Amino acid sequence: VFTGPTGCGKTTFLSQLSIDIAREGYPVLWGSFEIKNPTLAKKMIQQYHKEGSLENIDDDKLNLVFDDFENLPIKFLNFYQM
Repeated sequence: VFTGPTGCGKTTFLSQLSIDIAREGYPVLWGSFEIKNPTLAKKMIQQYHKEGSLENIDDDKLNLVFDDFENLPIKFLNFYQM
């Protein structure tokens, strides 16, 4: 369990840690009661890219980033119920 006040960086830290673990080939399972999966995936893809905003790259490069991320052994549970 990883806890802390809102905005202290829990999700940012754990998503980066998850990406690092997945890059090593270990499977990662994500579940959040507070963040919808598309929002979390967008944050993780931005972290995975590491070259600045995804808005500033062309569609071909963006598709490569998406494809690379999709191949990571990361799965998302759907706990968000709001």
